[in-house]
Amino acid sequence: MPSRRKNQQQASDDPVTGRARPSGNRGRGQGAGRGRGRGAAAAHPPPAAPAVVPPPAPTAAVESLASDLEEKARVTVDAPPQLVQPLVRTHFPPRPGFGRAGRAVKVFANHFKVNFKLAGDVFHYDVSMAEAGRSFGNDGPPKALAGKIMAALMAELKRQFPDVALVSDARKNIYAPRRLPFQQQNFGSLLLPDDGGRAREFSAVVKEADPVAIRMLQLEELFAGRLNYTPYDALQALDVALRHSVSQRFTVVGRNLFSNAGAKTLGEGAELWFGYYQSLRPTQNR
Repeated sequence: MPSRRKNQQQASDDPVTGRARPSGNRGRGQGAGRGRGRGAAAAHPPPAAPAVVPPPAPTAAVESLASDLEEKARVTVDAPPQLVQPLVRTHFPPRPGFGRAGRAVKVFANHFKVNFKLAGDVFHYDVSMAEAGRSFGNDGPPKALAGKIMAALMAELKRQFPDVALVSDARKNIYAPRRLPFQQQNFGSLLLPDDGGRAREFSAVVKEADPVAIRMLQLEELFAGRLNYTPYDALQALDVALRHSVSQRFTVVGRNLFSNAGAKTLGEGAELWFGYYQSLRPTQNR
């Protein structure tokens, strides 16, 4: 028969304290009392928390980069931003030798050549209108009413300055061949002759535009190839001058000029009128 062996307690080292601790196995019959019942198991200590590994210390290069980023991200509230270099308008040189490839051809189009003299400057004035002291705002009065007020204003200007040939666009712009003797002037008591019997009183303020002088020689420089931009202010002054006289003899609809001469009856009170479309544009070399 096999001999009965004694149960021996085996000791093991505690990984936390380094001390020996008894194993959890107990012999048969050991416990609180004798008999065949099992004894109570020994209590185990809680598992140790894993050791926290500290992050590596930043190197000198990382610290230098962080310092630079912090310095660049810092915003100074007290000092206003300043331009390192003032803004300078850039003028690009004109393109040389263009328009030579291919073959020149003649094209018949509904365009007309405009001849004009480029001597001196043209002076630009802005007009704001009001009725009984109440302004019409930035949009101004309706087109039909604005045209009537402008006609009354132009009559008053010609009465005060009979030797100045003034033109207008019937809206808010006036052009003169020489500078008027005021920077801003109010013209009141403008009565409309065909106002349907209503005694409405209008006023207008005429003031110098910014800039007031328009160099017409810009067009000559443009056609000579010495200008790399289109002087739209000079073109607008010429466009208004061309339209001013014909608008008093034709019916104006937008940029269209219509005449009832040679009108065709379409029936039911409708007529067909013929006219022109006016828009002054520069061409390649003239």
